This record gives sequence, structure tokens and C-alpha cells, in this order.
Amino acid sequence: MIGWRYHLISIVAVFLALALGLLIGTAFLNDRLVADLQARTEALQADRDALAAQLRSLRQQTEDTYPFLVEGRLQGLDVVILTHTGSDGRPMARVRDALDRAGARLVTTLEIQPALTDPTAEQTARLAEIMSAAPDATPEVVVDEAWRALGRRLASGQIAGPDEDDLLTHLLLGEFLRATDPEIVTVRSVGGPDQSFVVVGGTTSDTLDVPTEFLVGMTQILTEQGAIVAVGEDLTTSVSGLVTSVRSDVSESRGPVVTVDNLADPLGGVALVLGLRFARESGQGGNYGLGEDADLLPPPAT
Repeated sequence: MIGWRYHLISIVAVFLALALGLLIGTAFLNDRLVADLQARTEALQADRDALAAQLRSLRQQTEDTYPFLVEGRLQGLDVVILTHTGSDGRPMARVRDALDRAGARLVTTLEIQPALTDPTAEQTARLAEIMSAAPDATPEVVVDEAWRALGRRLASGQIAGPDEDDLLTHLLLGEFLRATDPEIVTVRSVGGPDQSFVVVGGTTSDTLDVPTEFLVGMTQILTEQGAIVAVGEDLTTSVSGLVTSVRSDVSESRGPVVTVDNLADPLGGVALVLGLRFARESGQGGNYGLGEDADLLPPPAT
């Protein structure tokens, strides 16, 4: 008669055999899997390195040819830059350099202050008075009215009364806006159908809020009024999402909208200038840069 110990030993032997088989099979499969994954990783790394080398080469070629690509392309164009406190300095520097080389005249740079986008109770009351809004209007309502009115004022350039009664004057004196480089001699020189607008956003700070909603709204109003608007930032250095929001939320109306997502790059400077020139000549905007659904550069001018 076979005892229970024999059965126990048999069962243990079966399980040991199964375990040993699994161990040997897994080790074999793991070796093949690891080798396959390693080969794929090395291939992807090689592809990445090749693409990075091509991009570096393209950027260097663009840097070398950049002055010739933008030189004199925007002669006779008056431009107002719209930006915000704490904006990324690299895109701003590229915009100024590109516009200057292209022969555009910079009217002024309007820097939107936090008081205009996220006002305190006291600032809301002052802004409501400027906008002739109801005294009990919420900050959201007052800010909404402000960017709509400012967009219409810049696009039209119309001043009904004396300079001191102009919306731009009130916003500057109330420190809701700051005019820099160059400073404004008279508010009558800022805005109008003969001027184009470049909106520059983005920041390298993780703590500073970019007034994306305000700038997107301004862009929409400007295009509805027939103005040419270019919107840019550099997605490799900035924390914002302005360009992405404009591309998804702003619909071209009477005026074209140009977006550039690599504005700190020499290629971005070229795209900005050629994009503005193409918009002037064709009345069409476009999305340029390195992002998805963006062309590297605008089509050739006719």
C-alpha cells in the first residue's frame, strides 16, 4: 500500500519540475525580450540623434542666413507689441530684432499689468469707473469689458475727444498698462487700421501666471476688427499655452492671424516676418513653427 508520504513527495516533485520548467523558459524568453527591446531602443536613439543633428544643422543654417531672409521684408509696416509682465525675454528679443531688421517701425510695446487681468477689489473699482461699468460688477465682468474695449480701441485708433479722455490714457495712468520701448509721445499714435499687432506670451517662471485668456480674447477682437495679428511664444522655453489656445479658440474673422511657436529661434523670427508679409499680401494667416499642424515657414511671397 502506497503511503501518504509517497503522494506528498510526488506532488512536491511535480511542482518542482513545473517551477524549474518555468524558470528555464522565462529566462530564455527574457533574454530574447531584453535583446529585442535593447535593439529597438538603440534604433530609436539613433533616429532621435539623427533628427536632432538635422535640426541643429537647420538652425545653424537659418542663423547664418537669418539676416538675409528678413532684411527689409516689412518696410512701411507699423507694429504695436502686446505682452505681459514677466514675459519670456528670449522671444521678446527675437521679435524686436526681427522687426527691426525687416524695416518695420515699432510704435510701442504695451505691457499688460496684473491689475488689468487679475485686479484686487480696489483695482476692480477703478477699472469699473474707467469702463463705466456697474459699481457692483464682478471682476470677471469688468476685465471682460476691458479687453474688448481695448481691442476695439487699438484696432480702430479712434479717439472721440481729447487725449486725456482716451481709454488708453486712463489705462496707462491707472497702471493697468505700461508703455515701453519706445515710450508713447501721444496716445493718438497708437492703434489704427494701418498698424499690425504682435502678441508675445510665455514665461520661464513656474509661479507667474500668463494672462492667456485675456490675450486670446484680445486677439479675437483684433481680428474681428480687421487687424493683422501675429501671436507667438517659444514652447521650448516658455510655460504658457498661448499659441495653442489661439490656434484652437480663435477664428479668423476680417483680419488674418499668424501664430509662431518657436519664437526664440532664428527660424521663428523668419516665420514671424514672412508670416506678417504673407498676411499683408494675401490676407491669410497661418500656423508656423515646430508644433503639430504647423508649417515650418510661410509659403513664398507672390
